[in-house]
This record gives sequence, C-alpha cells and structure tokens, in this order.
Amino acid sequence: MEPNSNIIVPDRDIGTRAAKNERTCSDCGSDGCRNNILDNIKSRKILTTGYFSLSSINKPSGECGRGGN
Repeated sequence: MEPNSNIIVPDRDIGTRAAKNERTCSDCGSDGCRNNILDNIKSRKILTTGYFSLSSINKPSGECGRGGN
C-alpha cells in the first residue's frame, strides 16, 4: 500500500476512511510486522491509521501499527 499524499494538501479529498471500530489489520505479534493490512481494506482502498510504539496513544486491537506490533 502506498501512503496517501492527499493528507498533506489542505481541502483535498483523502478518500474513504476506515470506520472508527473497523478492524483494518491482523495481529502479527512481532516488531517486524509487515503485510498485515486485511484484504478487504486493501481491495476497497480504505485509509487506515498507523500507530507508532513511541506514541503515548495505545494502539487499539485490530488497528495497524507502524514500526512495531
């Protein structure tokens, strides 16, 4: 999946976003988590979140992490 470059452009349509409680990724349980975005999210080209382990916000279950599990 490619990053959505429209996010940094004011007033630009960023496309369809995942619903607040919609599961977007499978759990991988390791720091090298890759290719874990669910197929139905990829096929619909849904914008997902990306939580980092250095963030003070806890990643909800079923959401995507970047650089960690």
